[in-house]
Parts: sequence; C-alpha cells; structure tokens
Amino acid sequence: MAVTLKAVAGRAEVSVATANQVLNGFVDRFAESTCERVQVAARDLEYVPNMAARSLQKQRSYLIGVLFSDANASLFSEFTHGVMQGIGSTDYSPIVFSHDSLRTEAKCLERCLHRKVDGLIVGAGIDEAGQTNTDFYSKVMASGLPLVEVFGRFVPEAVSGNVDLKQAGKMVVDHLRAAGHQSIAHLTHDRYDVARHSGIGPHYDAWEMFRGYEQTMLSSGLTPVLITHPLRLTGGFSQSCYESGYASLRSIMAHPAKPSAVFCYNDDQAYGLIQACHDEGIAVPDRLAIVGYGDEKLARIIRPRLTTLRRPSRETGRRASELLLRMIEKETVESVTLEPELMVRESA
Repeated sequence: MAVTLKAVAGRAEVSVATANQVLNGFVDRFAESTCERVQVAARDLEYVPNMAARSLQKQRSYLIGVLFSDANASLFSEFTHGVMQGIGSTDYSPIVFSHDSLRTEAKCLERCLHRKVDGLIVGAGIDEAGQTNTDFYSKVMASGLPLVEVFGRFVPEAVSGNVDLKQAGKMVVDHLRAAGHQSIAHLTHDRYDVARHSGIGPHYDAWEMFRGYEQTMLSSGLTPVLITHPLRLTGGFSQSCYESGYASLRSIMAHPAKPSAVFCYNDDQAYGLIQACHDEGIAVPDRLAIVGYGDEKLARIIRPRLTTLRRPSRETGRRASELLLRMIEKETVESVTLEPELMVRESA
C-alpha cells in the first residue's frame, strides 16, 4: 500500500499542509528542524509523491519535451544522459522524440503540445531544400512555452545551447602550428558561407568554423587555404562527406600552397581523406596531417587514429535542461556556448 502524505505528516508530527509545503520545496517558510523532520520521515517511509495530484495543484504536467533530429543521431545517447543529469532529483520527466523529416518533426511537436509539456528542448531539423519548422517554433515561443534550442540556430530569439565553432577553428590551427605546420588547409562544403550575414539558419556551423580558422590563420601571419566540395544532401549526409573527403585529396595535393595539414569540417570527411591517403600511399601524418570534428566512435578505431574535436554533447544536454527548468520557474536566463575538447591522437 502506498505511503500517504498524511502518514509522513504524522511521523514528523506536523500538519499535512506543512508536510506538503516542505516536500514541495518551500523550506524557507519553516524552521530548519521542522523541515528536517519532514524530510527524514518521507525518506524513512519511502514516500513517493502523487504526481497526478501535484500536477493538478500546480497546473503543471512535469513533462519536458525533447525533440532530436536524426541528423545528430550519433550524439543522442550522450545528450540524453546530460538531460537526465540536468533534471536531477526534480519531479520532471522527459518525453523524447526523434525526427527524420520536417513533417515528422511537426507531428512530434504537436504530440508534445497535446501532452501539455512544461517546456521544450529542441534540436530542429532541416530538409534538403534548406527549409525548417522555424515558423512553428516561433509560434510556440510566442505562446509563452519555455523553449531551449540545441545544436542549431534555426529558431530566432530562442535561448540556446551550442558549441563554440569559432573556437574550434582556432584550437585546430593553434595545435597544428605548434606541431610545425605553416600551410594548413580547411576542407569544407561549398555552402559554408550561406550564413555569412545572418549567423543563423542553414550551415551557420560551417561558416563559424571557417571564420575561426581564417581569423587564427591571418592573426598568425599565415595564408588561409580553403578547399570546398559540392554539398550533396541526398543519399545520406555522412556518406556524402566521406566521399567528398576521399575525392578532395587530389585538390589538396595539387594546391599551390602545398598544405601539410588539413582541418576537416567533420569526422566523415577526415575518414574519407585518410582512406584516400592510404590508397595513394601518402603517409598520415608525416606527409599530411589530418584533423576532424565530432569525435565519432570510428575516430578511435580508424588507423591512424583520428585527431579531432569532441563535441560536449552530455554537457550540452545538462545545461539545456537546467536552463529550461529555470525558465519554467520564470527566471531570466541566457544562451550558453560550450567549448569542444581537442582529442590529440595519431593523425595530427
């Protein structure tokens, strides 16, 4: 039989109202000894709050909607662990949806709204034409529902948790310069500058990464070497990046600057480039040092093991849920930008 609040109050020798308020966090209203008696009684009796009753009382569902794009599927496990860490011992629970298209994303968002979630953590999707559900999310925000965006800048004015990609570019150039490289190329896709003026929307990540690389090269007295490839979204973005990395070796080796190191837009490009070097008998890192971004599992398996930047996925999840909980409590919050971690291995 479930332990009741009345039983907790009886054990602590306080009124039911007092026990209820203490267990709901209003400890500043009572003496420290009173709060301790209630908390000890609840723990000893293994009291479990009636969430249905609490939801009715506070007009909350104690649910957080988490929408995650399949484009970031490799981050999912670490990210959700972080979300749970951020929620901690609060009464909130996440309901998690993954989406692989704008249509699926909109349906997931509607399901969250129908469940009357108290807030949303959103990894917004983008289709092959560069379209997003930005308008839908903007309407949700206008309704007053707290929302935090992660791994993207598709929802104007949204509080966000993102990675500092300009810092990523700087960290890689600094590392390669310290290793003695002077001619360092950046390999990315040909839409890298779409977000040049807005800083948001499709491919903002490629633009910020390039800017961090370019500014650090220039401030170091070095000449940026940019090598691009056509962006192909059909047939799988990961496969497209691998193929572009493989095909780029010819352009890299033929470039007048004769790069001795390459900073790739992501790990998939780096994998393709390493494979091309292997097939052509080009030693990595002796002839060509290679750095990726992402720190996917394969980075630790491929030979030579890939030097790359690790995205702080777990920390992003933790900070996003903490921000959202504060927003639900009507606190003022600001977006957070987290630094990646350079994982130095054998490729550079």
